[in-house]
Amino acid sequence: MNLWKQLVARVALACRGPGQFERDLAERLHAEQELRESEERYRELVENANDIIYTHDLRGRFLSANAAALQVTGFPLDEMLAMNVDDLVVPEHRALAREMTRRKLAHEHFEPYELNIRTKQGQFRTVEVNSRLILRQGRAVGVQGIARDVTQQHAAKEALSRKAADLARSNAELEQFAYIASHDLQEPLRMVASYCQLLKRRYHDRLDQDANEFIEFAVDGARRMQTLINDLLAYSRVGRAELTLAPVDMNSVVDDALQNLQAAVAERGAIVTRDALPRIVADGPQLVQLFQNLLGNAIKFCAVGPPRVHVGAVQRNGEWQFSVRDEGIGIAPEHLERVFMIFKRLHGWGEFPGTGVGLAIAKKIVERHGGRIWVESKLGQGSTFTFTLPHSAAELSHEHLPPPVYQGAAI
Repeated sequence: MNLWKQLVARVALACRGPGQFERDLAERLHAEQELRESEERYRELVENANDIIYTHDLRGRFLSANAAALQVTGFPLDEMLAMNVDDLVVPEHRALAREMTRRKLAHEHFEPYELNIRTKQGQFRTVEVNSRLILRQGRAVGVQGIARDVTQQHAAKEALSRKAADLARSNAELEQFAYIASHDLQEPLRMVASYCQLLKRRYHDRLDQDANEFIEFAVDGARRMQTLINDLLAYSRVGRAELTLAPVDMNSVVDDALQNLQAAVAERGAIVTRDALPRIVADGPQLVQLFQNLLGNAIKFCAVGPPRVHVGAVQRNGEWQFSVRDEGIGIAPEHLERVFMIFKRLHGWGEFPGTGVGLAIAKKIVERHGGRIWVESKLGQGSTFTFTLPHSAAELSHEHLPPPVYQGAAI
């Protein structure tokens, strides 16, 4: 029949003249050659694809399968073409495979889905399937699918989930240990400190200079240990406390933090300015503690003149970005990450007070709220601590008011 059609076509072309016949024939042969090359490229692409590519009829019988399909399933092509989808899919997922075919025929929307299959060697693999109908003259005659073997990704995800659970459990146990240890050490350390101070008061005039210095060292060491234990207790409490999320006016949060720092602000004559701050959903008391630590550091680490600090807030990338900028002594570049580690002090005990736990607490509070915190600084020129918090639908509050200024002399 095809030979007859070709003969008729060639006779028709011949009737149009020898020259036109030759041109049309050349064009047709060229088109046929391009079609064959295109089909060869398509077959080569399918065979060399890393993903499984297959077709099956509406009853589920496989009509074709590429090399990746044979490699993943372990079946040779002749066995694969003698199989049905149900022969490959595990029993508990066969209903899902049929349902997806039904949805395709009903032109319903569906997303890529996962099926578990069993290989010839008896192993189980998980594949993510994306498929479509094969249409002939508008009528569905089969299904063409692309499937990706995601078994290793699932195994990696499960291993990561187990590690995350182990890490969370370990962190919880560590926080519990830190809380218990710091709490239980309070009483014996208090006794040591009390008796050292008693020795100092009672025998100060009866001992020589060396003995007095030894007692002073003991008293100072006990005092430092008490401070460290209290700060460790405060750090562990941040992680143990349950977050109570509610709408919070960040202007009030900064006001409360400054009220708690009233003595330091007045003593140094600090000037604290701020932008109009938003309302967000967060744990108010923990944010007060966060700003108290950041503002307290900004006031403390200022060597000359009254400290000048500014609190800013901008919306960026779907979240609120807050900043505390000072004009203090700054931080060397190699210490920018170290400052957030617990008990990592950058200065000697005699230079600036504190144990180095404040920024570690600030980091924990920010991360518990789903945010990030970092610092940008130039040595001798000041620092800017920036942290993000999830965006709230509420608008900026008090935008009609001028930005307030807090000055130590006025408090």
